[in-house]
Amino acid sequence: METPTATFEKSGAANELAELRVSAKRIPNGEPSRVLVTIQDRGEVQFEREISALDEHDYLEYCDEAATELGVDVDLIEKSIADEVCRARRAILKDQEAEEDAHADEAAVDSEADGFTGDFISLGELLAKRIERQWLVNRVLVEGEVAIVGGPKKTLKTTILIDLAIALAAGGKFLGHFDVPKSRRVVLISGESGEATIQEIGRRVCLMRSRLGLSVPTDKLQLGFHLPRLSCDADLHELRQALRRHHADLVILDPLYLALLVDNPDVNPANIYAMGPLLRAAARACLDVGATPIFAHHTTKASGHSNGRAREALDLEHLSFSGVAEVARQWIVLSRRESFQPDVGASKLWMNVGGSAGHSGLYAIDVEEGVLGAAFGERFWKVSVKPASDAIKDKQLERMREEEAKRQEIIAKRKRSVLECLETISKLVLQHKLESAGMVGERSRSCHGRPSEF
Repeated sequence: METPTATFEKSGAANELAELRVSAKRIPNGEPSRVLVTIQDRGEVQFEREISALDEHDYLEYCDEAATELGVDVDLIEKSIADEVCRARRAILKDQEAEEDAHADEAAVDSEADGFTGDFISLGELLAKRIERQWLVNRVLVEGEVAIVGGPKKTLKTTILIDLAIALAAGGKFLGHFDVPKSRRVVLISGESGEATIQEIGRRVCLMRSRLGLSVPTDKLQLGFHLPRLSCDADLHELRQALRRHHADLVILDPLYLALLVDNPDVNPANIYAMGPLLRAAARACLDVGATPIFAHHTTKASGHSNGRAREALDLEHLSFSGVAEVARQWIVLSRRESFQPDVGASKLWMNVGGSAGHSGLYAIDVEEGVLGAAFGERFWKVSVKPASDAIKDKQLERMREEEAKRQEIIAKRKRSVLECLETISKLVLQHKLESAGMVGERSRSCHGRPSEF
């Protein structure tokens, strides 16, 4: 590796220049890569020390010691060596990544070349093997297993995924309700919504978290807006490299349909034998580098229509494309409980969760977002979660109240009808009496007023 050089001016000696020489070399025993930083003045070493190029504290400590030793302003030291140390750091990281990529590619090639190996273990060995699972979100998502977040169009899939991504990156709560045991490094790639929409949603979610006293992530959530082609080997390779560079624990791809069959029109999405290998390769690209994949996906149009009207909770079987439900080891399926209320921006959803780890649950999600203002503001993100049984009981009570209100209205209507009938009868009776009395009077007057014949 070449030794970069730079110069800086000593304080108190305007014309006195010293030469800064930075050399970087890998430590043979496998310890973190080091950089040898040497300060020379007219060819003579004035200060020299080996530091970790990846340790910011080590770098700052070097600057303080050099400034004290040479009587140079520490800011000048930092400004002068920062570029060189960063350059050496990038070179070291690049070498490390290249080495890791080479090992990963070799392992992948070996795995594909070897194919089926027939390496079996006994039941006793399997039962004795230590296998630990970890929750990403308690009772919702497990680490290291392919996840699908699905639902009909306009069921807030992207917004809920952003809430999930922020919660996983910050820790705390998902949807303000489900516990997230620890923060993770998350990559979210959105190929449908666009930066403006993702920004607006992100701001609303972060504001809600701040009001609930939950932390907001900064550098642990990385965003991308160009989906990889999951049927393209080159894009899968780049996806692996990118996830490795960012040390991602989890990657969210939204939506799956825009990434899966691009540039591969010959594949029939209804053919499970063609879709299975594609989905498996996409999942492996993420899992091989330690990132749990979460794919956002649509349900079938038929399920959205029929069950949408009936307001039944959708399940994994309602996802579109063959093979998606089969490759999913865990899932979150969203659907509407009631129609969207556009005048107030309110949604009532079912959230059906489950997975091969054995977890399952059905929850009622009530969301309030408000109405968009003239300046594209004023919307918010307010979520409440309750078990489906509570929502069903609430709905039953609401239906009972509605039925009772209708019954009381019918009774009141009948009472009014009876009273109106009685009132009409009373009037008719009275009128008849009056008419009868009038007729008798007429006859009486007629008799008494008739002139005598004699």
